[in-house]
Amino acid sequence: MFQLRDEHVRGMQQVAEDNFVGRAVQHLRQTFPNTTAPQPDGDLSERVRRGIARAKPYGLTSEKQVMCFLDSE
Repeated sequence: MFQLRDEHVRGMQQVAEDNFVGRAVQHLRQTFPNTTAPQPDGDLSERVRRGIARAKPYGLTSEKQVMCFLDSE
């Protein structure tokens, strides 16, 4: 039987989060071009990661919920 170890699950979660961060950065650039233009991708990626952490205590965990949370900041 195939068994996923914790490190495999964590690795998959990290890849999923990295993919979401990339999509969120693109979304922010398209939705708020004037305010995001001067910011490098790395800064926006950090903003998204901090937003994910800040949204979690409010029970906002789906990509859509986190994206709405980021839009409201």
